[in-house]
Amino acid sequence: MNEKLAQQKTITIGDKAYTLQMVSASWYLDTVDGCKDENGNMKSGEYMRAILSNVVASPRLTIDDFTGKIYVLRNLVKEAEKFILGEELKVKEDTPKNEMPLEGNGSAVSGSSGA
Repeated sequence: MNEKLAQQKTITIGDKAYTLQMVSASWYLDTVDGCKDENGNMKSGEYMRAILSNVVASPRLTIDDFTGKIYVLRNLVKEAEKFILGEELKVKEDTPKNEMPLEGNGSAVSGSSGA
């Protein structure tokens, strides 16, 4: 087993603790691709279900556990993404100016002008 896949992190949102477990890069990328409709729009329910099932190790939750508090679900998914993407490690002030953020998560990818 890859050492990185054994990595876990406990976060707290409000007064509740959540344990996150690492997933492989291929799982994450395949999940992002698979949770898009035919026009490339993210299916948020499907994506959030995948994060809850595969990244949030405890407590075991469903989307309906967040009825009336979807903001907590959104924050949990954002924190899970930061953990998966390694955002704690990436913060640098010398980021090249041609980098642009990925959709909705604050990560950066290099872009080219193509001109």
